[in-house]
Amino acid sequence: MGCCGWTGDSRPGSVPTLAGRPPLEVVEERLAAAEAALDAATAGTPVCRVGADRLRPVKHQEGRAAALAEVRRALRRMEASPAGEPACDAEVALVRSTADEWAAKAELATARGPGWLAYLRGGADELDTLARDLAR
Repeated sequence: MGCCGWTGDSRPGSVPTLAGRPPLEVVEERLAAAEAALDAATAGTPVCRVGADRLRPVKHQEGRAAALAEVRRALRRMEASPAGEPACDAEVALVRSTADEWAAKAELATARGPGWLAYLRGGADELDTLARDLAR
């Protein structure tokens, strides 16, 4: 499929993918799914009060949501100021660049503890998947 022709699973509960829809719309849906996964992982407990036994999965989900929120903000700014290259190429480049930034931060986070690492790895993994899907 072409640059902006997302493919993927359309079963209920699956991660939203693009099928001729604007990438911003898909990012917003993926963000909603990540926020729901975070709510499920915390079981209603504030993230700052999650016990050590659930810290990594919760921080992973929190990182997914934070990374997607960052991309959503950037895509919204991009829509407000058109670039000189095709929108799809610019969107792919933006997501890839943000994914690379999160991955680089995760590489440096090992000394900061397992919570930070899970948070950054969750964001990096989510954005890496998003970038690969966009590039299809």
